[in-house]
Amino acid sequence: MREDWIPYNPWWQGESIEEAFWPKRLVYPKLLEYLSTRQMISLVGLRRTGKSTLLKQIISHLLDHKTDPKRILYYPFEESLLPKQPHNLKVILDEYLKDFLKEKSQLTDRVFIFLDEIQNIPKWQIVLKKFYDLYPKIKFFISGSASLFLREKTKESLAGRIFEESISPLSFREYLLLTQDPVGQLPLFQKDLPFEKEEQMIFDLFQQLKVDQIEQIIQKFELYLVKGGFPEMISLSIHQAFQYLRESILLKILDYDLPRLFQLNHPEELKFLYEILARETGNLLEYKNLASDCSLSLPSVASYVNILGKGFLHTIIYNHARSPRKAKRQLKKGYVTSPNIAAAYLGLTPESFSFNPAVGFLVETYAYNLLQQRFGSINFWRQRDEEIDFRINKEGKILWFESKYQNVLRKRELASLIGIHQKNQISIVKKYCLTRSHCELIHEGEQVIFAFPIWLL
Repeated sequence: MREDWIPYNPWWQGESIEEAFWPKRLVYPKLLEYLSTRQMISLVGLRRTGKSTLLKQIISHLLDHKTDPKRILYYPFEESLLPKQPHNLKVILDEYLKDFLKEKSQLTDRVFIFLDEIQNIPKWQIVLKKFYDLYPKIKFFISGSASLFLREKTKESLAGRIFEESISPLSFREYLLLTQDPVGQLPLFQKDLPFEKEEQMIFDLFQQLKVDQIEQIIQKFELYLVKGGFPEMISLSIHQAFQYLRESILLKILDYDLPRLFQLNHPEELKFLYEILARETGNLLEYKNLASDCSLSLPSVASYVNILGKGFLHTIIYNHARSPRKAKRQLKKGYVTSPNIAAAYLGLTPESFSFNPAVGFLVETYAYNLLQQRFGSINFWRQRDEEIDFRINKEGKILWFESKYQNVLRKRELASLIGIHQKNQISIVKKYCLTRSHCELIHEGEQVIFAFPIWLL
């Protein structure tokens, strides 16, 4: 069986790893820190977000630090021609340890095993638990294209034995990094700017930009919103990128991953509902209206939305309420995982941004996904005709964000942000407005609203 492994492990033959020379994602240093831990590491996220590349780059790091190449095994289960059965996973591990390394009872040194797309193996967690417990010197890295295949099963069997890291679509900063664009070398993009503390610093850095630099950044950002979230789409034309997104990512999840896990009899219903949700990203969710539009029952709509959430394709946030139980009975909004998905369904191009009202929701979707990665739980706030896009509670400090993708701000457009302080007497409040190109510290009485371009988020 080892002949089947050799193409996946070129370092055994002294060959280099192509991915080692590619730009690294921002999560890469954090993944290296896990090398010293005992626990398995799982990388989860949508298809084509770069999980396999990250695994190869970690392998390259190990080789650069003098790890014996023979003590590193990489095996991709999506490409494997073996029947995808638990027994074959056990056979692979047994043959590698006992026949290839010839260390039958206990390992003489650490071994690093990388299992890619492991969700294709039923009951994989049972097999890995056994090997984890029997061989303390094995370090497992595993990946899965749909987080639910990993999260649902790790809770059952691997509690305390595994750390999970979500690999999201590229941020704009990572997009600039991967394309090695000179814009990414500007001081504003050299590191994550702590906007909660350094408003004046960000404002001063922005003032150093020339008008033509700002326009250049905006053009790149709007192209990113359309097709920059997935590494393999970057070099494609917009038409090719949309086709790739629909056929290589979404259809495989909606036609194969989710129906297989949840035993769906009518996957076409799920696909139709998701198209509506993608086209209306950032809008209020009304299950009754969705049920009518899709000719489904209310329970079916609720079930499908839940499945899409578990599949990393869609997220729901709720109107802020003091009681979490009450919040879930109130208004809710939905966002797709990447603005690229909404752009593909809507057929949006950068040329259409100036006159298409859907662009605001595309930008809001980007803001939500980035803020969710940084802060976790997010709400929105809506009372009668007033609304603020995002409310975040960060260790007792309340952060408010409003998305206004425009170059000029008028005071009346900030009325909700200005008024929210009087309605919610909280001592520590920070307020932000995310714009297209406007950067300003806006003083209103004792309040300060920091308006800055969303591409600096």
